[in-house]
Amino acid sequence: MSAMNTHAVLAYSKADRWTRCTGSVALCKDVPELPNEAAALGSAKHRVTYWALTHTDRNKVIGDGEIGGIECADGFAFEIGQEFADHVNQCLAHVRAIPGSLRLYELPLRKTAYLGLENQGGTADVVIGDHEARTLNVCDHKFGYGKVEAEKNRQMMGYARSALEELDEFGTDYDRVRMWVFQPRRSPEPLMWECSVEELRALTDEYREPAQEAMRAYRGEEAPKLTPGDAQCTWCPIRSSCNARADAMLNAFPIESAAGFNELTDGRLAELLNRADAAETFWREIRAEALRRAVAGAEIPGYKLIEGKRGNRKWVDESVAAMLLEGSIDPWIKKLVTPTEAEKRMKNAGKDYGEIAALVEQAPGAPSLARWDESGKPLPRQEFGLEEAT
Repeated sequence: MSAMNTHAVLAYSKADRWTRCTGSVALCKDVPELPNEAAALGSAKHRVTYWALTHTDRNKVIGDGEIGGIECADGFAFEIGQEFADHVNQCLAHVRAIPGSLRLYELPLRKTAYLGLENQGGTADVVIGDHEARTLNVCDHKFGYGKVEAEKNRQMMGYARSALEELDEFGTDYDRVRMWVFQPRRSPEPLMWECSVEELRALTDEYREPAQEAMRAYRGEEAPKLTPGDAQCTWCPIRSSCNARADAMLNAFPIESAAGFNELTDGRLAELLNRADAAETFWREIRAEALRRAVAGAEIPGYKLIEGKRGNRKWVDESVAAMLLEGSIDPWIKKLVTPTEAEKRMKNAGKDYGEIAALVEQAPGAPSLARWDESGKPLPRQEFGLEEAT
């Protein structure tokens, strides 16, 4: 994949965020984008799709010759299995079914004069120009599970607008734009949204003001303006530590009960369910952020770091354990029992569990955050290399 998406301040891949919450660009300025396996797998599939599309055999698909191979991305290595191949081949079929003589893959799109800025944008997976139908097609491969809509997709509209500036600067070649989303994990069929060039220009012209505002805050010329919301917060790296989001969430759940609350209609119930989903996600992320800070050495007022639930007990050496148990508690034993069951049987048989305790191991519990008045001994700071210097 191109590095364009990584280095552009206003990347189209983040358009849902910066067009809605302009201050997020400044606040995320120094937050590193850490690689994760799910995103890396998507990048690996993008790489293989691009390779197949640009292969000398224009009908190339991923088959037996590629199955079992390794594709690397972002520090991860993935075996090309059947599912991997199926996802890539589905995207290949969709791309090849779109008519058009101009076919461009992994196309850097840097023309963003309509934003009043230069060298922003991103890299489109596929751009196909159908001059006969006077239609420009922009395609995006999405290899994750999260549902992605094609209609008025801000990332796609950004690609399309810059593609028009790049390929049809004078507006003489295309009248319409089609935006395609290929998402193999969710549907065998692509999603497509079509609009006129005029409508696309009108919609993306609305990005100019937020883009300018975002860049002013990014350059430190004005204070960041934060506007929390589902679309912009979902993938924001600072969502767990954002005061504006915390305020919005708290304001969404006033202490006072609404009038007529005891007469809960189906519509009201659905509204509450929607808010509950958002609230559960928010509080889960808040707990994770508090735990992360505590492990890093922060003192969270009223909370302590304790050892969480330990793992299941298991035998260090099953063959030795079976031999000892057979002689100690059950001459006819056919299957090795668990350490917990062995302890119970030895107690019933009047045996000392200490005889086999050395053969049992148990993984320590992961750090957990608890209130000070809850049970659990605080973990010493040296557990995490946090001992204070003497």
